[in-house]
Amino acid sequence: MATRYVPLKRSRKVHYRFDLFDYLAECDANYLRLVNLLYSNLSRSLQSTEYVIQKSNSTIEFDVLRPSRYVSIVTVTQRIPVSLPDLMMEVRMFHDVQCAEVVTFQGNETYLARYNTGDPSSRTPDEKSQINRFLGELLDWCINKGEARS
Repeated sequence: MATRYVPLKRSRKVHYRFDLFDYLAECDANYLRLVNLLYSNLSRSLQSTEYVIQKSNSTIEFDVLRPSRYVSIVTVTQRIPVSLPDLMMEVRMFHDVQCAEVVTFQGNETYLARYNTGDPSSRTPDEKSQINRFLGELLDWCINKGEARS
């Protein structure tokens, strides 16, 4: 009796899929958080400000670089008193669609929506989503624990 050759089934790798709706929801929430932190009722515009987080002894500075009717650019800098480098990111706020997206993070500019796992630059597949999620957590931290200094 001859044995039948049965090929082994190869497991398929599950690839990361960029979820556009989750990404846009995070960017929309970040816009609302930034407006909550930076909008001044007196001048009816976005104002540069600084938040101090008492328990961590760190300050987070928000500088509105180029305010305009449709797009504003805000730099976010966290200054930590220990010997770590400052955290710096640049956020683009789109006022017409009420969305805020991180454009640069620690000097790196271009972020793709998805990276391959064997990427030589050693980036995670969902790095763009993680950076915007991190911005949301930083903004929540300022809203809940920070004291504004103008």
